[in-house]
Amino acid sequence: MRRYVLRRLAFLVPQLLAVILIAFVIVQFTPGNPARAQLGSQAPEAAVEALEQELGLDRPLPEQFVRYVARVAQGSFGVSWVTGRPVAEDLLQRAPVTLQLITLSFLVSLLIAIPLGVAAAFRGGFVSRVADRMSFVYGLMAGSIPDFWFALILVFVFFSTLGLAPSPIGQLDLTIAPPPTRTGMLLVDSLLAGHWEAFWNHVGHLVLPVATLVFINAAPILRMTRNNVEENLRSEYVYFARANGLPRGDIVSYALKNSLLPIITLAGVWYTILIAGAVLTETIFSWGGVGQYAVQAVLNADWSALQAVVLLAAAISLLVYLVVDLLHAWIDPRVRT
Repeated sequence: MRRYVLRRLAFLVPQLLAVILIAFVIVQFTPGNPARAQLGSQAPEAAVEALEQELGLDRPLPEQFVRYVARVAQGSFGVSWVTGRPVAEDLLQRAPVTLQLITLSFLVSLLIAIPLGVAAAFRGGFVSRVADRMSFVYGLMAGSIPDFWFALILVFVFFSTLGLAPSPIGQLDLTIAPPPTRTGMLLVDSLLAGHWEAFWNHVGHLVLPVATLVFINAAPILRMTRNNVEENLRSEYVYFARANGLPRGDIVSYALKNSLLPIITLAGVWYTILIAGAVLTETIFSWGGVGQYAVQAVLNADWSALQAVVLLAAAISLLVYLVVDLLHAWIDPRVRT
């Protein structure tokens, strides 16, 4: 197991270099001139050329890439001309906000999708039939509704019409002071500080964005769980277990354990997809995370910020896939060999 872990960790280095190269190339071929965007359309050409020289944009692309890799290795991603701050500081402030949102949405998705998928995999009982029908209808709806449209519908119904949800203007009401920043995650910081007013207010603000991400993203995990558990329930070892009179709970446990590998793989992939799904959700709810930061970077041609966001999303994805591979090796000994 140790050799497998070391080999898998060593493979992260070329993956990160490939991601850095892709992020660099994508931004290079994005329409627009960063110097022109920073100075404005009315800036004189001499000023634009001077800024290009200062940013190193006049140098050959291979040299620009080498300099960029050197800066990234030092933890420097440049300065955002929109915020006027180092991009690394912006990401350190915003990344915990996004990670809290997508992690909470991911956990709620698993708590809903896996039990419902297991229940739908059993045929014959009333509960199983209801769960099967619910999963079918829900899968169709979730697969056909865009996340931004569903978020807008939630805001219209629960905030504008019913007045049950807080206004979608951030993580807290404007009248409530935030707790001292320790982790950057408001839910955790308010708990650590014992600031219960901020905690419950933040929970209220979390409901609609989490509901948006859960509704859209729990469906694939539900379908995967249902299909794999149903397939295992038709296997010979389950028939043998039933013939020996094993309790239904033990049979469910066996079928679920043998279905874990594809479920874990899909769950890992879907966690990384949540990063992209958080972009529009954060923008609609003015969440202030990395997703909203990425949208601002695109609209304002802030290429340093955009490159850093792409690298951060890729790094998180690689770490998630590493955890998935290690879980596979821990569950299935055949992977280690």
